[in-house]
Amino acid sequence: MSQQNNIVEYLLYELEDFASGKTKMPDPNPQITTLGIFDIKFGFQDIPETQEEKLTNTKNLNSFLKNINTIYPNLNQITISYINLTKETINMINQIPNLNTLILIGNELNDSGAIMLADELKTNASIQNLSLRANNIGDDGIKAINNLITNNPVIKELNLRNKMSNE
Repeated sequence: MSQQNNIVEYLLYELEDFASGKTKMPDPNPQITTLGIFDIKFGFQDIPETQEEKLTNTKNLNSFLKNINTIYPNLNQITISYINLTKETINMINQIPNLNTLILIGNELNDSGAIMLADELKTNASIQNLSLRANNIGDDGIKAINNLITNNPVIKELNLRNKMSNE
């Protein structure tokens, strides 16, 4: 864990320690407003992740997110990078009450994940800034995200830079 002022960052293996009980969950800290969670192995050719590892990583992330409103009650920005997300993950993120910035970078969302995300966030009343950089989103996913921002007036800013793997 790395902490500076109101920002805290975790590497994915640290969440595994929380999920397994090896390390206790952090104490509540209302001063933290920005959270980053990163998988340092993702994308490195010499450290491939198996499907089983990806599922375990997502399970550990979800276990941590179940406690997020208690641990960081004033969280308003979350960045999750290089971790596969599930509907459960997005649902838990959607329940963070003060979250106004959601940054998802390189999470392999693809079309199906973008459609799932758009569906989960359609009634969200707090997220104003949404970044989906480098998630390999195709036409169907873009249509779903476009529908989301058209029908959810709270979202003011959308970043789709490098939305596709060949851009």
